[in-house]
Parts: sequence; C-alpha cells; structure tokens
Amino acid sequence: MKKLILKWLMPSADKMAGAVADAVAQFVNGSGRQEVIEKYSTYADEFTKVQAKVTGWLRDGKVSDEERDELKRALLPLAEKLLEAV
Repeated sequence: MKKLILKWLMPSADKMAGAVADAVAQFVNGSGRQEVIEKYSTYADEFTKVQAKVTGWLRDGKVSDEERDELKRALLPLAEKLLEAV
C-alpha cells in the first residue's frame, strides 16, 4: 500500500530527469567558475579512460603484473596534474 501511494506522488521519470538536468545546468552556469570546471572536466575524461581499462581487466577477476604496470603508466599523468593543482 505504501509503495502504491509513493508511486502516485512521485513525478514521472522524464520529469525527475528534467529536474536534475535543470539543476545541474543552473549550478554549473551560475557558478561563475567555468574555467575551473573545464579544467577539472579534462581530468575526469582521463580518469574515465583509465576506469574503462580497469573494468576490462577485471572481466577475468584478476589484475596481472602487466595490467598493473599499464595502470601505473596510465595513472601517472593524472597524478602529476593533481599534484600541480594543489
């Protein structure tokens, strides 16, 4: 019964997604920090590439020595950029 009442009160998935998208756009656009956001978004792009590789490696449930070394090489530029930012 509680679930049914909650479903009636909740907005549609489209409205929820639209509200979140609007809030994110207002926050980012109204922050006045576009340069900083742009800079850190490039870091996020690099991390996403590393994450995709790690996900691929984990398909066999192991990380080999070669994969570990490749991960280290992939993370090194990101770690250097983070140190520069601090």
